[in-house]
Amino acid sequence: MKKLLNFLLLSGISLGVLGMVGCDSGQTKAAKEPRWDVQVCDRCKMILSDKYFSAQLTDKKENKRYYFDDLGCALNWITENNKTLSNLEIYATDAKNGSWLNLKDADIIKGFVTPMSYGIGVLEKGSVKEKDREKLSLEQAILEVTTIKEEKQKAKMH
Repeated sequence: MKKLLNFLLLSGISLGVLGMVGCDSGQTKAAKEPRWDVQVCDRCKMILSDKYFSAQLTDKKENKRYYFDDLGCALNWITENNKTLSNLEIYATDAKNGSWLNLKDADIIKGFVTPMSYGIGVLEKGSVKEKDREKLSLEQAILEVTTIKEEKQKAKMH
């Protein structure tokens, strides 16, 4: 009886530890709300307050989450830190309703007024007609924000 109790106790502890590890690693697999109006952008250090153009990414290799006040900041941060896209899950808030969308399931759209003036936002995939707004691939969006960043640096903005 004592052996059975010890076995059950150890099994329960082992399952609990495995469950906690599983929960912890799973936390980086979905978007998580930042502390709005308190938390700062991991790139420009501005407070996250615009719920329609914010972004976050998780580095699956480092198991770490980063938050940004503008999708442009997130995309610039990726190139500035030499991150590999395949190691990242990138989320941005829907420009219409503020819900978090994985960039894999969203259309990246050019032509918005955004917190850091990069002009890139996301909408639910298929919700925008081609003629209404210009859609960009992730690579095109990165090139777009890199170009804007260089123009800002020349003009000594941001």
